[in-house]
Amino acid sequence: MIFNPLKELVMNKILMAGCAGLIVTAFLIATLGGCTATPDSYPVARVNGEVVTLKEVESFPGFKNLVDELIRRRLIAQQAAKLHVEVDPARVTQELEKMKKQIGPGPSFQQWLVENNVTEEQVREQIAISVMFEELLKREVTITEDEVKANFEQNPKFFRQLYGRENELTTEESDKLSFEDMKDWLMDYFKRSRGYSQAQDMVDDLMKQAHIDYLFMSPDKRAALKKQQAEERKQEVSAGQSPVTIEEDGSKEGPSETAGEPETPANEAAASGEEPSASEEQTPEDTGDGGAV
Repeated sequence: MIFNPLKELVMNKILMAGCAGLIVTAFLIATLGGCTATPDSYPVARVNGEVVTLKEVESFPGFKNLVDELIRRRLIAQQAAKLHVEVDPARVTQELEKMKKQIGPGPSFQQWLVENNVTEEQVREQIAISVMFEELLKREVTITEDEVKANFEQNPKFFRQLYGRENELTTEESDKLSFEDMKDWLMDYFKRSRGYSQAQDMVDDLMKQAHIDYLFMSPDKRAALKKQQAEERKQEVSAGQSPVTIEEDGSKEGPSETAGEPETPANEAAASGEEPSASEEQTPEDTGDGGAV
């Protein structure tokens, strides 16, 4: 599995309980309570009269990692849907049962759920993401039967034992297995193994191609992001690529279907033969707006 459910689920749950709850609180205070504070000073909690601000939450160790991890998982789910990758519920159940055995028999699993403040359904969702990622990776890998057989023949005892453990066979049963008996399992095993080495590249590519709006961001961070975005857009346009932008208003404007620069009010006016107005020629970079959400 790419993700270790016992580790990842607990850590992410703890971070989400601490950070996501504070963000929601800040959003409600700002939008429903009529608060006019800037993102830096959004109050997310009061401790004996002292305010904890959204900026402090953003600066908390692990906050950015948590947000990026949630983004990666959403991108994996979106890519899986795009490629029509489906997760077999039986596979999820199988992995869940393995996890229960790791934790312990009987009430041990239920106790683990209580101690970590998670439900069995949340564990299933975590496992489903892991399985989904595996399936995506395997699609990216090409491996021949001859390659797999050659690897098997280098250490048949190891692979027989591994297969036996995963399929709950006795040592005697495992020792009798031939390559043909294990071929499908071996093909899958080596696809996953080779895919794991490409996992980070795949996730990085998805992140680069995605349109991501960081909605909760202090003005100084948003200004830095805008500057970085402008530089990347110049490089992409000069390389003939469609730029990916992060809009300030939260709208999701994808890259233009035609090569070259993205559509702007000025470009549209030029196409229609009209002169662009001064207001139309301004861009977020021109105005210097901090982009507070």
